[in-house]
Amino acid sequence: MKRLFVSAPDCSVQTVAAGRIALVMAVCLVASPASGRADLVKLVNGGELRGKILPLHESKQRIRLETLTGAIVVVDRDQTQFVTMRSLTVEDYETRSRHVDDNWEAHWELSEWCRQHGLSKERTAHLIRVTELSPDHQKAQLALGRVWHEGNWIDRD
Repeated sequence: MKRLFVSAPDCSVQTVAAGRIALVMAVCLVASPASGRADLVKLVNGGELRGKILPLHESKQRIRLETLTGAIVVVDRDQTQFVTMRSLTVEDYETRSRHVDDNWEAHWELSEWCRQHGLSKERTAHLIRVTELSPDHQKAQLALGRVWHEGNWIDRD
């Protein structure tokens, strides 16, 4: 069984089974590192680790990551599918979108958050959902570039 080494912010070190990493990471996704970016490590078991990749000089076969709460996780490279860099804004959005209620108010609120943070593609998706849930939502319709014509919202041509 593959093992992961986790160092919590209080400097305690624990060894956990790779299958339990999702539980560890659920606890570790609350705060954010000061770097302005968040790396995503996708695990072969379907789990995801988010944080900042740190140098690990003694081994090229492992990845060392500081989680969004400051815990240190070391995982064998053969347990990963891929590693990618993303901004903290995108990470924040991903977290928010996973927990958004499926009502027009919640999607409108998230669309406004996306607007404020420059996530136009994501904003458009939530605006569309607002109009699906509340077809007469004027602000969402206008934000999508639609116009009121003969009793219907239509796309501008």
